[in-house]
Amino acid sequence: MPIHNKFLVVFVTAVQLLSPRVQSQVTFDQPCPKLDVVRDFDLHRYLGLWYEIESYPAVFSSFASCVTANYSLLADGNVRVINRSFNTSSKSFNMVDGIARLIEPPKGQAKLGVVFPSNSFSRPVPADGNYWVLDTDYTNYSIVWSCQTFNGKSIQFLWYLSRQRQPSESGLTFVHHRIDSFGLDQKFLKTMEQRNCPDAPASETSRPIRQQQPTRTSYYYREN
Repeated sequence: MPIHNKFLVVFVTAVQLLSPRVQSQVTFDQPCPKLDVVRDFDLHRYLGLWYEIESYPAVFSSFASCVTANYSLLADGNVRVINRSFNTSSKSFNMVDGIARLIEPPKGQAKLGVVFPSNSFSRPVPADGNYWVLDTDYTNYSIVWSCQTFNGKSIQFLWYLSRQRQPSESGLTFVHHRIDSFGLDQKFLKTMEQRNCPDAPASETSRPIRQQQPTRTSYYYREN
């Protein structure tokens, strides 16, 4: 496998933050567009539980529903990422622990690097991060984007997250308008099933995170 293809596999795995379903990722015939992220990002207000409402396809299980992401602050200032989904085939919950950190905190930009230490494919992420918050009001919605360019093409991931499992139609319309304002294509968005979601067992919520020296710079950034 060519080196660039190896890194492509690594990148796709590394950005599997929220959507454990879908058959394939979305590839575009042009490099990543230049997009702005939230300025003066308030990480503490962003913490807590988010529900995935819509997203671009990603490489994960095809049977996931009720996908959530829960962010909490760790003692070292990094963020614990718990992504959970319900597998409609096995009738069981899937959960993955990750670690996120702000890219250059003094700049106040909503660019984060996210890794999953327990995932054998997890590798250093690009220097500008792999989790960009394009827009959020912290209390209702978040628009998250990730992109990587390869040989003039790009792989993009887009997520609409909500604090409510069932956002209103007006909220959905508002977020779609915001996505349009960034010039991102909505036709690839897939709706996540968030109805009739079972409660996760207590053992799932208390599973310890597996940290493997997450504060090492080389762990988060791609080495040349």
